[in-house]
Amino acid sequence: MSLCHGTFSLAYAIAAILTGVARELGADPEQIFSNAAVVVAILAFVALGGQKLPAGSEDAHEPEKGRAPLPFAVFLLGALILIAFFAENATETWSALHVEQTLGGGAAEGAMGPAMLGLTMALGRFSGQALSKRFGLVALMTAFSCLAATGAYIAAFAPTPLVAYLGFAGLGLGISTLAPLGFALGGQYLTEAQRPRGIARMTLIGYMGFFLGPPTLGLFAEWFGLRAAFAIVATSLLILPILLRMLNVPLASQDGLTEQPSRKD
Repeated sequence: MSLCHGTFSLAYAIAAILTGVARELGADPEQIFSNAAVVVAILAFVALGGQKLPAGSEDAHEPEKGRAPLPFAVFLLGALILIAFFAENATETWSALHVEQTLGGGAAEGAMGPAMLGLTMALGRFSGQALSKRFGLVALMTAFSCLAATGAYIAAFAPTPLVAYLGFAGLGLGISTLAPLGFALGGQYLTEAQRPRGIARMTLIGYMGFFLGPPTLGLFAEWFGLRAAFAIVATSLLILPILLRMLNVPLASQDGLTEQPSRKD
């Protein structure tokens, strides 16, 4: 999960940099989106030849008898992932405008905002699994959520684009592990039979952040300005340590993961 999310973040950062260079050289939106469409079409064609699932893998999990209620931890972690994706997608969408409109940067400088976010998210996600084995899931996610909030506050009140980049770097590194490790942590609270339904429920809740992030931040920006909007993002990230502290229900299994949360966590 961390590898998949990290690859997405790296591709996003590369696309942001290339788009900023193209804009700086005078490319218009039609040219940029046309090139993006060609790339997507090529990738779709390549994906048609992808490896299929082994026969019978769809039936690997038997339906759970009686559909026992899912642990409350699933809904807490779903909310955590929602906030993480809200902050991630809102920053991906609005960081360039913040650098250009609030701080007076050019097109290339604006592109470095989302690029910095993507690069640091990729770094954190590629190393997140190893870090969780060393420090534990709950402790690592708590520390990184505080780092993300700090980065968002720095970006919100940055006096220059350079300081904003520092904030976006902290924000990207902080939120990088929250969603993939949130899914991994959720698996610890579920039996094998519960996992398909439980992970699907976490995904349904969490990915709402992608839909809510850009328009919500846009409304805040229109009402209060981009600085206040990013400060609201930072404040929302401070909810995450509270949600993690509420994870005091027993685990169903550990399945090789490294930490069993307890009331002391």
